[in-house]
Amino acid sequence: SFPSRVVCLAPEVDLLNHSHVGTCAPPYFDHERRKLIVKLAAETGAGREVCLSYGPLQNWELLFYYGFCLAVNPHDRLVINVDLPEDESTAEREVVLQLHGVPTEVALRPPPVEVGLGWCSLGIL
Repeated sequence: SFPSRVVCLAPEVDLLNHSHVGTCAPPYFDHERRKLIVKLAAETGAGREVCLSYGPLQNWELLFYYGFCLAVNPHDRLVINVDLPEDESTAEREVVLQLHGVPTEVALRPPPVEVGLGWCSLGIL
């Protein structure tokens, strides 16, 4: 039996650029034909770029694994850890957070902004 997912560098497929709304379906290996298959998942007009989504990655992940980041990335998030006294129960901690208007599970996304090109577009890492 073959694994359902493997990580590899595939010639030609690695030339597809990333877009979080990629026009290609995730590549898969056809065991009968012994070929890696990349199919379009959305209609693409003649002369338009065909992109592949590398996954719902944050900019730090794109930079670390692929060497680039996006000016506007809908998958960027900010995690805030709040330290509460250890002597309180979980229920008491949640009440304290609610009293201060802090949700217990938060996902913050920055608003879209116009950012210039170059290293300054990375912001503070």
